[in-house]
Amino acid sequence: MAEADADTSHVAIDIVDVDAGRSNSCPVCMEAPEWVAAGPCGHREVCLGCAVRLRFFENDRRCCICRQLCPAVVVTRVVDGGGGGDQQQTVRKASRWAGAYDWYHGGMGAYFDDEEQYEAVRKACFLKPLSPPVEAASEVEQTRAPEQQVSWFVFDIVCAGMFGASAGIPIAVICLKHMYQKVILFLELGLFWSTVAFWLKTSNDESA
Repeated sequence: MAEADADTSHVAIDIVDVDAGRSNSCPVCMEAPEWVAAGPCGHREVCLGCAVRLRFFENDRRCCICRQLCPAVVVTRVVDGGGGGDQQQTVRKASRWAGAYDWYHGGMGAYFDDEEQYEAVRKACFLKPLSPPVEAASEVEQTRAPEQQVSWFVFDIVCAGMFGASAGIPIAVICLKHMYQKVILFLELGLFWSTVAFWLKTSNDESA
């Protein structure tokens, strides 16, 4: 509480202990958590759902409170009153986590002391990503439209060239007198058809 000092013009502010005013809600979603992710820094207020979203889907391994990098956390049940001293001491001993817990999720970088919560997180991390909004999808289609128009234009030109070549090949073979001229003609036709086949295959791969 801020009070004016009678002797000076300064304002005296009482500093309250942080642990005494510890909140029982998650600092991210503001909901009362049942399971929390405790890091080596000692903070253990972030609920399991927010920890999964931040650590797995957003790949953010920092503490939401002190921003310290936490390569691994422990998912444990909330202790009444915001957590006891024994829990905090256990959390700080990060080197012993591998042998103290039976379940570990590598994608989240978290140890679990409850198999049910581990299985729930494992299934949640395999969910497919949400589909983009309708507006975003329409913008993507608009950006692809010019490319598709160019592809169809090139395809029409190739079809016209193929039709003209197929109609002119018999006449060209009859008019050519020397054998080497006919060989050159067939080599050129083979190169042309190979180019068309390669272009069609490339277009199909890009569209897929």
